[in-house]
Amino acid sequence: MPYGAPIASPEEPISRSQFNQLLALSHRADVSEGFFRFYWLSEPRYPYDVTRVPRHHPTYKAVDRILSIDQLYWGLYRIYVDCLLFFGSIRDGYRALRTLSLKRDSGILR
Repeated sequence: MPYGAPIASPEEPISRSQFNQLLALSHRADVSEGFFRFYWLSEPRYPYDVTRVPRHHPTYKAVDRILSIDQLYWGLYRIYVDCLLFFGSIRDGYRALRTLSLKRDSGILR
């Protein structure tokens, strides 16, 4: 498989709804559709090249769910970098970013 080991099976990828259920099990706040798409399903123009983040694969922008551990890692890595770079801590960054929507024409969170 070109984009890493499957999470469960290729027939059972993780949707945003399922991801939010996992967050709830961990007593964490859920994420918006824009946040989910921005970090796992897009390659936006950004202050850094997101395609150079470890475990990136070009197929991620063509799907609507998390298909592999590598894709999950890629999104989480980007979240950690953005939170530390723009907010100083993962907690503060997650609080600020998790509810934002995605401006479809530009790929920018707002």
